[in-house]
Amino acid sequence: MTANVSWTVKPPTILHIEALSADQKSQLFGLVCEDFATSSPIHVALEISPQEYSNYLHDDWESYIHTGPLGSVVAIEPDSGEILGCIITSDFPSCFADVDKKPKKQQIISALLQELEQIYLDKLRLENNGTTEKSLLVDIALVPDRYANQGIYQRLRLRLQELARENGFEKIYGELSSAPTQHVCINKLHQQMVAEVFYKDFCFDGNRPFANILEPASVKLVMASLPAV
Repeated sequence: MTANVSWTVKPPTILHIEALSADQKSQLFGLVCEDFATSSPIHVALEISPQEYSNYLHDDWESYIHTGPLGSVVAIEPDSGEILGCIITSDFPSCFADVDKKPKKQQIISALLQELEQIYLDKLRLENNGTTEKSLLVDIALVPDRYANQGIYQRLRLRLQELARENGFEKIYGELSSAPTQHVCINKLHQQMVAEVFYKDFCFDGNRPFANILEPASVKLVMASLPAV
């Protein structure tokens, strides 16, 4: 799931892209809650406030976010140590257990992403192609508005691919909800789109909660195959 972005401020010339460390987890939590809830098209459509998102993530943050090369990557301004962007990963396929215990708005988002993944998994079964490869999912990816459109997101993606390949992962999947991230992953990084759900067609409890999202028209599942080291 990736946040949408607008483009304003130029980032520092020197930028470090590195695996998330334990002492960065608190700063990253604040960045995710403040920026992601107000930038992701699907979160904006559901009017999820930063405080709602904070309440949702808070209790599980320590277990949810992993540090080290198998977890997440951050873009760091070296002088200040400020996090200018991040990618948080999880396993693929996702685990959608106990969805009914989540807040209603998060249930809607989980249902959307579950439908997206299921389209792809059903396709694999029809093709008699298993999913036993070691795979990673880009769960959350963001660059704050003031630092967007300066190549940070693309550099984060490329560094994640390097780390994943070095640690034996064969594929990276991403659930892309915004037009800029779809453009980077599909047009610039040449990742393969393997499934999509059109916002206007998605139903939850008889309603179409994302029908007002016009750009992009759909959420897309993309896949990057990683060559062996």
